[in-house]
Amino acid sequence: MIPGGFPACNVEKPTWSPGQQTFPVFLSVSIRAPVCTTCGRYCAWQSPGEVRQLRRICTARGRLPGSPLRQAPSWIPEVCTTTACRIMEPREEHHLLPSHVMVWIHGGGLMVGGASTYDGLALSAHENVVVVTIQYRLGIWGFFSTGDEHSRGNWGHLDQVAALRWVQDNIANFGGDPGSVTIFGESAGGQSVSILLLSPLTKNLFHRAISESGVALLSSLFRKDTKSLAEKIAIEAGCKTTTSAVMVHCLRQKTEEELMEVTLKMKFMALDLVGDPKESSTFLTTVIDGVLLPKAPAEILAEKKYNMLPYMVGINQQEFGWIIPTQMLGYPLSEGKLDQKTATELLWKSYPIVNVSKELTPVATEKYLGGTDDPVKKKDLFLDMLADLLFGVPSVNVARHHRDAGAPTYMYEYRYRPSFSSDMRPKTVIGDHGDEIFSVLGAPFLKEGATEEEIKLSKMVMKYWANFARNGNPNGEGLPQWPAYDYKEGYLQIGATTQAAQKLKDKEVAFWTELWAKEAAQKLKDKEVTFWTELLTKQVLEKSP
Repeated sequence: MIPGGFPACNVEKPTWSPGQQTFPVFLSVSIRAPVCTTCGRYCAWQSPGEVRQLRRICTARGRLPGSPLRQAPSWIPEVCTTTACRIMEPREEHHLLPSHVMVWIHGGGLMVGGASTYDGLALSAHENVVVVTIQYRLGIWGFFSTGDEHSRGNWGHLDQVAALRWVQDNIANFGGDPGSVTIFGESAGGQSVSILLLSPLTKNLFHRAISESGVALLSSLFRKDTKSLAEKIAIEAGCKTTTSAVMVHCLRQKTEEELMEVTLKMKFMALDLVGDPKESSTFLTTVIDGVLLPKAPAEILAEKKYNMLPYMVGINQQEFGWIIPTQMLGYPLSEGKLDQKTATELLWKSYPIVNVSKELTPVATEKYLGGTDDPVKKKDLFLDMLADLLFGVPSVNVARHHRDAGAPTYMYEYRYRPSFSSDMRPKTVIGDHGDEIFSVLGAPFLKEGATEEEIKLSKMVMKYWANFARNGNPNGEGLPQWPAYDYKEGYLQIGATTQAAQKLKDKEVAFWTELWAKEAAQKLKDKEVTFWTELLTKQVLEKSP
């Protein structure tokens, strides 16, 4: 046992050889295991035990397309509360200098996913970094919140914090440098990275951060009002909703299987085409808990009081191109075309993830789709609009906040279609959600059939990411110059042709910023009118005989 109560690491060392060199790979670590009793996920941790394989994935039984790097193990449907670590260390044992550390946080909408579906081996070996992949509680287990002291929420994020503390205390045993830790993640993992940057709990736990296709301002993964959703979950579980304490006590008596059934009944990660969009919930989300997050992300960013660290933010060219709308959320787009009326209706039904009011939907669809009568082009433009709302606009806004706060900031747009893409995916979709992972984690070196072009691209991307992890700047010898994201708003377009560009999503951000500002002003005006109307009415009634 290492001082401080954390377990020491026991390792096995199978080897992997890229070219002529052989590298040790640490596959098993000793971690704390949860006690499987009737109180389930709320139990305290027991003493460390030896782990010979990754524990069960902490999932909430959702639909997550296969990882680009691994086939999901047969035990994915099970649920756990373990934060498991897979750690790979590429240096020969006689080397003395510690390696830089990169901690990967997986995506999955805070609802599904797991560490074991991602393999950091190629990145670790090629770039001489220690790669750690972590798990965290998901769905009801990770993000149920009553909005008060009875169930604050953000449990999954707190698992991430615990994992980073573990890295600080233990990574030296794997040849890693606790003084040089970079956190990076994709989608909900990228959002988690962004949230962790804003949290007072994470000071000195990491030193650089990379958010791929996900930031703290994603409206789909953050909400202020959590009580109504908590009550819906409790009702589905057969619990009374008299008070928060009553709900939480009842839910704690439920088995994993019972809560899994509740999750399925809630129909998370699916577009609700029938109900009131304002009453629908696509995800369980990050919340203001007063511990991890003292305020809303937008407020913390505006106040510029958070961890000012080098930050890389990026999106893909077609974030809503295929995998999210068709394979995850179930948008009715099988015909491959869309008329403007249907697009407007679908935008309103998308309210739970994009937060666009019904009054604004016709204005938005006219802006994006009004320039063509072609129903196929309208469908593509509709998907572009959702991509901007979900990922593009929030990512640029977060990058601007970090830049304005004085933190070194870099942005990218990934524009490439990996050869490993599903045959079902349209050939026209380039840079879909998650595509960059193939290059970042070196999929061409882990799977057969990669083209020379994508091998070269992956080498370049791994070099950029590792350079950033080493010194907070992705640039290096032999690489296309990547401009810092300053007031010129330079960024890097990554793909078959990699080059610098400027003003990523500038017009789109301007459009939505103006539209939302007008809506906010109108709401304020309406509120003032209502106030004075009620006041005058009251005065008239008081004077009446």
